[in-house]
Amino acid sequence: MKRYAMVIDTKRCIGCGDCVVGCKTENDVPEGLNRDWIVEEVNGVFPILRTEYRSERCNHCANPPCVYACPTGASFIKAGTNITLVHPEKCTGCKACIAACPYDARFIMPQGYVGKCT
Repeated sequence: MKRYAMVIDTKRCIGCGDCVVGCKTENDVPEGLNRDWIVEEVNGVFPILRTEYRSERCNHCANPPCVYACPTGASFIKAGTNITLVHPEKCTGCKACIAACPYDARFIMPQGYVGKCT
């Protein structure tokens, strides 16, 4: 089975948000919603502080709880890969996969189904 991965050098991230914009474009994400986001975390004690930026998103789990929570089979793992996707026509919008997602990376699309990044 092919195992795809997203490689992100978090030590080089400056929090610019270009990855967020790229994801919104690729996945046709509606205005006001995001499939990935930037987390800014400040650690330390003044005057010695360190800022860390992290891009967070769905990580296409090895055993995705969103897929196993879906009662209709709309959420699925693409055959021969580790990519988690959704069949919009099978989705009833019950939100079970939203509740099960450990990354908070799912939401209801304006068309009424739960969307998923590619």
